[in-house]
Amino acid sequence: LLWIIGSLSSLSGLTGIPLHFLFKIPFILADLGIGCLIYRIILNQNGTKKVAVFLASLFLLNPLPILISGYQGQLDSLLIFLVLLSSYVLVSTRKITLLVVATAGLLLGISCTVKLVPFGLLPIFLLYLFRSEKLMKKSLVQKSLLLFLFTLLTFLPLILEFIPYLSVWNAIVEHVFQYKTWWSLWGVSLLLRKLNEIWFSSSGWFSEIIAVSKNQTLSVVLVLLISYIVVFLKKWSLTKSILFVFMTEYAISSFLAPQYLIWILPFFILEYSKSGKFLYSYIAYSILTFLAASTIYLFWQDETIFQYLGNLLKITDIAGFGFN
Repeated sequence: LLWIIGSLSSLSGLTGIPLHFLFKIPFILADLGIGCLIYRIILNQNGTKKVAVFLASLFLLNPLPILISGYQGQLDSLLIFLVLLSSYVLVSTRKITLLVVATAGLLLGISCTVKLVPFGLLPIFLLYLFRSEKLMKKSLVQKSLLLFLFTLLTFLPLILEFIPYLSVWNAIVEHVFQYKTWWSLWGVSLLLRKLNEIWFSSSGWFSEIIAVSKNQTLSVVLVLLISYIVVFLKKWSLTKSILFVFMTEYAISSFLAPQYLIWILPFFILEYSKSGKFLYSYIAYSILTFLAASTIYLFWQDETIFQYLGNLLKITDIAGFGFN
């Protein structure tokens, strides 16, 4: 992502095109890529071209990605495109080869360099590979080697990304791996706060539960472990498993930013398009998320994102990873 920002900054300097315009282009292209993948996946599932075009258009013409990528220039579409592409590589191929595993692992790893969120999907991908009928003829040793390769190549982009910042590693740990948001504004943490205010304010055991929920790293790990167990028992498709993990992350998040709402949209379209109530659910989700996001953005000062980008470029220069 930093290379993208640096390259766009240089291009802006050469052409005079505003950086805030150029910065949105990769994420708009990622939206188009998601639409293309939805189209290809539906065709691979023996859907008609008419249905494939219709479902792809449900994402591409949805107001939420237009607002998130086209208006604010958030990077979440790029993250989701890479996750969806990684899953497509595994699911669409008739035979899972070494090259397929390596490609899918690298794509998932690159998505983790955009945000660390997809890293929580690694066990889901490994479980899919282990259970895949395409690997039924492989021995346990061969399967284990493929799983190890997938894991290694998922970690590799992250390792390469952080090597230039070893000199400021403590700051990376504090601001990246220990990043925390506000507590009790959304989801489970909001429910706990309300229960504490109404009924359990004098209960010692409930205070312990709240203390655990305030430890965001611990709460994320615990709930993800529960989601892995559910996926293991349910034996869902890879797409549905990814959707479920993202939904659990929604539930345990103490703060829900508008751009997070785009995570589940393509997986929801792919997984529930054959449901009788799909269109009703899709329309309701689209309206509610658009209203929520647009309401928040009414209070967003445009200069804020540009100041952030400028500060980010300065930080990369200080870390010795500048682009000039």
